[in-house]
Amino acid sequence: GDFLCMSLGCEVSTLDLTGATASASGEVTHEHEILIACNAGYRADSFLPSAARDGTTMCNTECSFDAAPVCQRLQCDVDMLVPDDATLVYTTYPGYDASSNRLEYQTNLPITCNAGYWDAAGARCTFALGCDAEGGVPGADVNCSAYQCDTFSDANSASADSGFLNYGVTHSVTCAAGHTAAPWEEEAWCTMPGGYN
Repeated sequence: GDFLCMSLGCEVSTLDLTGATASASGEVTHEHEILIACNAGYRADSFLPSAARDGTTMCNTECSFDAAPVCQRLQCDVDMLVPDDATLVYTTYPGYDASSNRLEYQTNLPITCNAGYWDAAGARCTFALGCDAEGGVPGADVNCSAYQCDTFSDANSASADSGFLNYGVTHSVTCAAGHTAAPWEEEAWCTMPGGYN
């Protein structure tokens, strides 16, 4: 009888396509090259943002693919990006590796300004460092600044220190004749948000 030689094939579904798409589906014949395109926020065989986003593999004569790239979720380097006078809200957090100071794509790491500090806009004390699809770190531009109280003012004080006062610093006050300080101390403390006690 007659024999018919048929091309050997590889099944695309055997590839690890986590975080990726392939340029073909079903079965492909040998010597057919497949493009593995990593999704946004993934890189071929690497977690580094600078790595290639795509890779290729080929169906060989053994009916299997040559070493195929595996798309990895990229990681952003957040070393030295936690502002001075701020701390991590959690020492362990999903998507954050404290030993390498790397943050996975789409992870938001909570940061809080230390007591008496808030961001330069004076709008918040807690924010987050993120990791975007290109390896950028949203939130890295936030700086924690010392909170300041306005100059102490009281109609019944004869004298007081002038100028702004940082959080937690004592402000000396002398009461006018016939008046006493409440609660019986001639000091005022700058507290957050916005005043003295």
